[in-house]
Amino acid sequence: MEDTAENLYVGTDVGIYASFDRGAHWREFRSNMPHVPVHDLLVHPREGDLVAGTYGRGIWVTNVVPLRGYKEDAVLLPIRPFSRRVNEGAFGNFRLYGDRPLTTPNEPNAIVVMYYLKEAAQPTLTIAGRSVPATGNAGWNRVVWPAQGVAAGSYTVVLKVGSSEYSQAVVVK
Repeated sequence: MEDTAENLYVGTDVGIYASFDRGAHWREFRSNMPHVPVHDLLVHPREGDLVAGTYGRGIWVTNVVPLRGYKEDAVLLPIRPFSRRVNEGAFGNFRLYGDRPLTTPNEPNAIVVMYYLKEAAQPTLTIAGRSVPATGNAGWNRVVWPAQGVAAGSYTVVLKVGSSEYSQAVVVK
């Protein structure tokens, strides 16, 4: 499936692979997708969502607009608004008795920052004016920050790589 002149996606028996250089190099494209056979792919023309029809799992959707044309040394992806969830655990000791149905974990109760580095580097990441430990591996990096003590409001996330600086807004509700 072609998204742009540069970005290609292919479904395989173990998931999706993506190429951001017209097929010269391919990478596993997980984005929280399990290892399942993918039988059909579509990039929605208006929304920019990659829609995958999987065998036994139904439909899986992720937005690929931020991946279009990334040719810079680094890219900081847009960040979802963050609403802290409270009282996630069971009340009392119900969990100990085993009377709860099986569940799968939710997204982290934290701000999730995704960024791409063309080459390994030593980036610095600042969220709401606070320094946050950041990984500097070549390729996609993910930082999960619990945002303890951050009040509701709009903040700026700043990624510095060498002399370049990238920023995105994040809303804390």
